[in-house]
Amino acid sequence: FIPDLFLKPDVPIDVRDNFKVIAKLLQHSYYVYKFYDVAVLKSLLTLEMALKLRYKAIYADDWGTKSLKSLMDLFKKNRYFEVYNSDYLDHVRTIRNMLANTSQNSVSGHNGKIIIENVLDLINGLYESPALRLKRKKLTMKIINQLGRYPNGIKCTVGNNVYFAI
Repeated sequence: FIPDLFLKPDVPIDVRDNFKVIAKLLQHSYYVYKFYDVAVLKSLLTLEMALKLRYKAIYADDWGTKSLKSLMDLFKKNRYFEVYNSDYLDHVRTIRNMLANTSQNSVSGHNGKIIIENVLDLINGLYESPALRLKRKKLTMKIINQLGRYPNGIKCTVGNNVYFAI
């Protein structure tokens, strides 16, 4: 239940250090289940840190106390995120706010793995080429639209494996 915590080499050391702590929390969640929840929250808070550090690196200015939504919107507008669901970033922020400002205990445990993986993807995306991302996104949309033309799905054989897409 422990995700692969891969970060691109360009990711700042402060973000990397936070993920070392997250890795330890995940390892110790075997003994203390709620550590997994702490790791999820730490990953979301680290996303905010990573965004602010990347903003400073690009614009040579501190983000300050402006909203996380505005910061995420800026990076989305400049194609630093490869997101296909228009509500995705709002959901990430909602989860972050819910966990950071909770008034009651909740235990999601290893179900938070997908959140950590998504956070890693967003952070790594900050260090990819926006132009390349736009090109890839256009190609992906072409493929999705093409697949939509097959109402009964398609069958694809790769090596000895058969895959179906519906």
